[in-house]
Amino acid sequence: MNINADYQNDLINFIFHKPGSRLALEQFPDVQRSLNIYRNNLFVNAARALAISFPTVESLMGKKAFRGLIAQVLQTEMKSQFDWAEYGQSFSRCIAEQEDLVEYPYLSEVADFDWVIHQIQREADKPHHADSFALLQQAPLDELFFDLSTGFGLREYWFPVGDLHRLVNDKSLSEAERQSLQKNTTLLIKHAINLDQPGSIIVWRPRFKANTETLNDAQQAAYKMLVEEQCVADIFAYLEQQNIDLVAWLSNVIGTQKVIGIVRKTK
Repeated sequence: MNINADYQNDLINFIFHKPGSRLALEQFPDVQRSLNIYRNNLFVNAARALAISFPTVESLMGKKAFRGLIAQVLQTEMKSQFDWAEYGQSFSRCIAEQEDLVEYPYLSEVADFDWVIHQIQREADKPHHADSFALLQQAPLDELFFDLSTGFGLREYWFPVGDLHRLVNDKSLSEAERQSLQKNTTLLIKHAINLDQPGSIIVWRPRFKANTETLNDAQQAAYKMLVEEQCVADIFAYLEQQNIDLVAWLSNVIGTQKVIGIVRKTK
């Protein structure tokens, strides 16, 4: 490692009070004041950015505890991105490693879910091509593949992260709906410890807002086939095997814009 790299590492360690720094900059008051200003500005920017990227976590923890956690994140994940919106990938892991948060085991999953939604919201739009659905009547189904919505993906969680996210972020909920959802979510959190396997959530972004949907086992397998880019023929065969109404399923994935078109790939 060259001298310049050694100095940079020593400076980072010094700024964040980490062991291993060989600098003695605290002997120079002007330098110390400058570093304090830099450190405080970095913390303020991180707090602002992470509150935007992880709104559910901040709401569940409270602003004071949330800001205390940010100091831990800055110790483990240095900002290497130009855009603050790209910072925070390790937030979920950092939460899971906090001993004082062990009684809130769902927080790390909520952070992961917040990050997924945040990333989907930043993805480029994909054009819809509704005319391509005519291929379902015109071409062999084993040559056809579903074109999926922006951010389409399947996630697995033990806790009801989708409901927690909705409680915090869905401003359209009536008070009665909010109370009912809160009660149900509390029960699901309590019962999560007895689950044999995590639940599945599909995420996608039709138009401008990320959407989520909790899946049962049969739905999970079908959507997994979509994620794995299996052909239309295989997906339709699975749906028929599971006695899932093909027309209703197809109407759902097209109507909710999980699927935005059909692509033909000849062998």
